[in-house]
Amino acid sequence: MLDDLDDFLDRIQPEEVMKRVNAATDDYEGKTNPVVPQDSWKEDEQVVNLPASPPDPQSYLPVEHRIEPPAPQIPGVREVTYSAPMDLDTAASNSKGPWVQYNGVATVRILTPSDWAAAGVKSSHYCEWNYLNGKRLPRSMFSDEELQYLLRVDGRFSLEKE
Repeated sequence: MLDDLDDFLDRIQPEEVMKRVNAATDDYEGKTNPVVPQDSWKEDEQVVNLPASPPDPQSYLPVEHRIEPPAPQIPGVREVTYSAPMDLDTAASNSKGPWVQYNGVATVRILTPSDWAAAGVKSSHYCEWNYLNGKRLPRSMFSDEELQYLLRVDGRFSLEKE
């Protein structure tokens, strides 16, 4: 493939290419541009003021292809956006080690009751290891069956003293 390109480049002579470009340009000198009609724009015409907002893009679509605008907000529902976590609990006085620490690569690890059931562990706990809790939860909140799963089966947890 590279040999074909080298052969092609060897056959091109810059002087010949420039002659052809100049000849094509000379053909149009003094003639009107065939693409833009000569009377399509006149210098003495005033500039048309465009509307402040563009027309609705859907107005160009057939009616069957138009998308309905979103429904108005549901009555009684209030949309709230927060930029920081709300109502964070301070550490409880009895929250001392030992800890079950998450050592995996995820920034958040969550185990829901359905996750425990999928792992074959009977539990109704919702557990979340994240940045705010230092990726560790008190050992006292876990049953022996849960600890067996976390420390021996899952493999991404460890028991830390402090």
